[in-house]
Amino acid sequence: MDLDPNLALVRVKWSTQKKGVITSPPQVYHEFWVAVDFFQRKGLTTHTLAACEGDINDDFAILRKDLTDEGMALFRSGYQRWLNALDSGKTPEAALPIMERALKKAAK
Repeated sequence: MDLDPNLALVRVKWSTQKKGVITSPPQVYHEFWVAVDFFQRKGLTTHTLAACEGDINDDFAILRKDLTDEGMALFRSGYQRWLNALDSGKTPEAALPIMERALKKAAK
């Protein structure tokens, strides 16, 4: 099933404006930047989504059309596990090997 290219896969404000969130907006922005930078460095985006961490704010979103097919596969297989690691107390950078492994597995 093909997803609508304009479908928002994730929006920053879903994390920053949710009731009961204990993560500060600057921390959420940093987490998004780490993920976006990873996807961009690996060539998994169709264009530059953000040039620097300062480009991430509550209006930032990743749409289906922003990711290559390989990027979408990683989003489905590794991104949620990466988020789970953040929820378990890992830093965004320390959790990146989770996405690295998922990317290598998807490439096989």
